[in-house]
Amino acid sequence: MHRGWGLRGGSVVALLMFALGGCAASTPALSPAEYPFHGVASQIEIHWQLTVDANRVLADGVLERQRETQIREAWIQLLGLDATGQAVSFTAPVHVLWRSPSTLAPFTIALKPRGDEQRYEVRVYNFEFAPQLQQRT
Repeated sequence: MHRGWGLRGGSVVALLMFALGGCAASTPALSPAEYPFHGVASQIEIHWQLTVDANRVLADGVLERQRETQIREAWIQLLGLDATGQAVSFTAPVHVLWRSPSTLAPFTIALKPRGDEQRYEVRVYNFEFAPQLQQRT
């Protein structure tokens, strides 16, 4: 009886993995040029889109680091700006980590607006380079 459960349980897990993989594959990621908003900070380009409603502003997109850079992680914020360009709302910094050699790293940030916002921007708050190997002399 125990042996039969293992086979059925394994089949269920395999079926779930296949189904979830199919869902992920059916939603292609946008290329940086397809996002409507863009910004640049040092060696990082920011590409994003916004979803705005009365209670929440959602920014999702990708950070693109220059290929030759050694930047490994960044912290970004979503800011709500008033008519004069002053920040009237903002998120806590959100950590983004490049886990592969790819130049792109996805992000999603949500902000609760205060009401005076005229526009929204994603900005780099801080970034760090990958640790370098030091040669012994």
